[in-house]
Amino acid sequence: MYQIINLETTDSTNKFANMFVKKNKDKNICGTVVSTKYQNSGKGTGNNIWESEKDKNILASIIFCPHFLPPNQQFIISKTISLGIIKYFANKNIEAKIKWPNDIYVSNKKIAGILIENSILGSCISTSVIGIGLNINQSIFLFSDKKPISLYQITNIIYDVEKELNLLLNNIFKEYEKLTEKKFIKIDEEYFDNLYRKGKYTNYKTSDKKIVAKIHSIDTLGRLVLKTKEDKILKFCFKEVEML
Repeated sequence: MYQIINLETTDSTNKFANMFVKKNKDKNICGTVVSTKYQNSGKGTGNNIWESEKDKNILASIIFCPHFLPPNQQFIISKTISLGIIKYFANKNIEAKIKWPNDIYVSNKKIAGILIENSILGSCISTSVIGIGLNINQSIFLFSDKKPISLYQITNIIYDVEKELNLLLNNIFKEYEKLTEKKFIKIDEEYFDNLYRKGKYTNYKTSDKKIVAKIHSIDTLGRLVLKTKEDKILKFCFKEVEML
C-alpha cells in the first residue's frame, strides 16, 4: 500500500518529500512516506514551528497524487487526513476532535498537526505532500504555547513509534481510498461531526474585534462559517479568525 523512506534526521519531512517529488517526477511515487526520528527545522502552518524530541514522536510526510481533484476542492484532502488521524485515536478508545482547519485535539490540548502543500498542474492537483506531526512519547514541551499533549501523557504507556506510524498510515490510507472513490458527502459529514467545539458558543478573535459564535458549517473552499447569537452568518479563511 505504501513504502516508507526512513531518515535519521532531516530539516523537514515536507521539504524532503517535495524535493523527492521533483527528482522523481517521471516515476510512480504516489503513496511514498517520508519518516524521520528528528527534524531540525520542523514547521507547522505559517511561521509556526513543530517541537519534537528525537525518537519520541511521529514525524512524517505522505505523497499523494489526487489528479481527480480540481484546485477548488483541495480542502477535502485536509478533511480526509484529519479523519484518518481521528480514527487512529478512536481505535485506542481515545476521543479526538478536529480544530478547524486541521489541528487534532484531545482533552482541549493539541496532539497532532497537519501541514499540506499541494502542487497544481492545469485543472487538477498533481501532488499533495502531507506533513504530520503526532505526539507519541514526549512528556515535556518547552517552547509551545498551544497546550500540547502526547499519547503517553494520556495513557501513561510508552509506545513503539514505528508501530504507531504504521497504524496511523493504515487509517489514513483507508480514508484516502474513500476520497479516490469520490465519497465526498460522507467525508464532509464525518469531518463536520468531529469538529472541536461544534455546536457550542465560543469566543473568537478577528483582526479587529472579538465575537461570540458557534460553528455553522464549513464551505466547499474550507472556510469556517460561524453563526453569532444574533443569527449573523460570518465566513473566514484560515488565519482570518482565531478561536480563543
